Amino acid sequence: MIKLYGNADCLSCRKAKRWLREKDLVFLEREVEKDPFTKDELREIVSATEEGLMEIIATNSNVYKELRGEIESLALDKCVSILAEYPQLIKKPLIIDKKHLVIGFKEEELAVFIPQEVRKFISKDVYLKQWPLYTD
Repeated sequence: MIKLYGNADCLSCRKAKRWLREKDLVFLEREVEKDPFTKDELREIVSATEEGLMEIIATNSNVYKELRGEIESLALDKCVSILAEYPQLIKKPLIIDKKHLVIGFKEEELAVFIPQEVRKFISKDVYLKQWPLYTD
């Protein structure tokens, strides 16, 4: 099941939600400011990143600026506790399933959530539209 974590006032979150709906993908949506992450959920998300904890941290957030780089030097459990307490420290949207994590609205990356058999069909259809077969 695809999960979309975001906020109602986040433009990228709304774009991601629209994209998922346009592709007829079933997903669960959660506003993390109203219903914050648990520590276990945050550990699961961090384990899905390619580059670790800093990949999901919103370095442009006011909370991050107040901490002034303190997060980088803390142990993972302490960082997870801080993120659970201050969800505004987390980039949004986060779109995740059992195999994939996409941070932010990146349309080309969101394609990983389309089932492979559908992606193959779409790719072939797009190719044929761009390079039609000519017959005499």
